Order: sequence, then C-alpha cells, then structure tokens
Amino acid sequence: MEQRFLLAMVANSLFLNSASAEEGKFPYADEELIGFYQLETCATGHDWGIDDENNSLGIYFHKSIEISKNNRFRINYIFFYDAHCSKPKVAGLWDGHYVLGEAHPRLPHTRLGDFTIDRVQLAIMDGRLMEATRGCGVGRWMVGLFNDITETGCTALGPLFLPTSVMKTDYDIVHLHDGVFKSGFRTPDMAADAMGRPTALQDRVPLVRQQTTNPGEMDGE
Repeated sequence: MEQRFLLAMVANSLFLNSASAEEGKFPYADEELIGFYQLETCATGHDWGIDDENNSLGIYFHKSIEISKNNRFRINYIFFYDAHCSKPKVAGLWDGHYVLGEAHPRLPHTRLGDFTIDRVQLAIMDGRLMEATRGCGVGRWMVGLFNDITETGCTALGPLFLPTSVMKTDYDIVHLHDGVFKSGFRTPDMAADAMGRPTALQDRVPLVRQQTTNPGEMDGE
C-alpha cells in the first residue's frame, strides 16, 4: 500500500479470513483494523524510499486509507508542489477489497494481507497538467473532479496510475498497534519473499487512526 504497491503482482496465496485475536494465532482481529487512518504530516517520496528519478509526480504528498466493515478499502493520495502540502497537483483514489492472513513470522503486531484493486480514479488539481490526461479516463475531464481510469490508467502521470488489468492485486504486510497503521516498505531493490511481499515495515511516516465513527459498508464494484 506504499506508493510502489501498485506494481506488485504475483499469483494467489491462501489466507484465513474473519480471524480472531483471541485464538492466539493473530496479533489483532480482522474487525480491529476497521477505521480511518491518515498521515499527520506532509510526506516526501524519500520517506517512502522513492528517488527523484522515479518520482514523476513530485516528492510531496498526503495519504489516507479507510477500512470498512465488509473488507473494503479506499486509499487516497494527494500530490503537492510544496513541502507544506498546500499546492495540490493531482489526487488519486483506489477502491478495492482485502483479505487478512496469518501473523507475520518475525514482525510483531503484523499480519499478511492481500489487497485487490477494483476501481481507480484520478483528479487533476492543476489545469496545467490536463494535457497529460489525453487517452485517459471516461468522458470529459474537469479540474478538481475525479475521472474513472480503472480500464485506461493514466501512465503519463507516472506508474502509480496503472489500469487494474496490470496492477490488480498487491501482496503486503499490515501492522496495527495502538492506533498506528503501517504497511510494507517497498523500494526498487527491496527484500521480498517468494510472493513479492515486503519483508520490512514502513516506519518513517505511519498512518494514525482518526477519532471518527467507524466506516460503514462501502459499495462493492
């Protein structure tokens, strides 16, 4: 679920669903993950192991993730021109479903997780970037409004915006402890297991649970 998470595609694996922490096999129960999490600072690509050469959208961004009751998720990225995250470039939404698996054999408070993308949307926040949307999405583009790029992708704006046919499923690790959400740390030369799953956590800019009512059920695609 890092910025590189959309590039990890490998074959299926077996997972246990509706797990209970009380069984002693899991560091947290499935329902404990439900909630809304976000960065509490303006992050940079360097925080996520992304170098300038591979960072076509710029190094400043904000991220949030919403986990619903019916094993649905929504990830939101907003990319900015400045270190204060005040001048937005583009925004992206990734909707999908997930399955939590067994406890990680080495990392505490961490489970394996499969995240499958069902829908991708993109919004251009700076009209000067509208040219990059040629051949992307459905219908007319308007500044500040999301357009569905699930089938077309929009790779002119970088490898993050791939069609779901290319980046369908991400195999990740999910840490949850004291309201802090961390996913796997991905870099071009990262260590990974046979599934392409990260072997280390993203510790630099964790997502923090927000004090809101628990999300209800998101509509499936």
